[in-house]
Amino acid sequence: MLDSLLIKIIPGFKKHWEQDDIYKAADGGFTPHDVMGSFLDFYQHNFESLSRLQLSTLCVAFEEIVSSDTDDSNNNANAICTIFLECLVDTSAGNKLAPYLGVRCKRYWDCYKS
Repeated sequence: MLDSLLIKIIPGFKKHWEQDDIYKAADGGFTPHDVMGSFLDFYQHNFESLSRLQLSTLCVAFEEIVSSDTDDSNNNANAICTIFLECLVDTSAGNKLAPYLGVRCKRYWDCYKS
């Protein structure tokens, strides 16, 4: 689900994800955390070329997933927060994303801000 969502919002991620074998099992299987690990790598190398619309759309989608996880049981929400957001705090790549974060994502983000 997350891989399709990310590719829809940021089509350039498709090639990276299709070629990525670090985050996929030998049988091609993967978890939400694997998807977000791969996307983190892609984002860190490509964030400067992403448009405001892409960043805004990405953050709206992330906010919907994270805010719907009221009992902290959604692996997609956990992967977004722990594998992606947490790793970007206090970085140039993260600073570009931060203004677009929704309330719940921002609350998580702020816990790791120095």
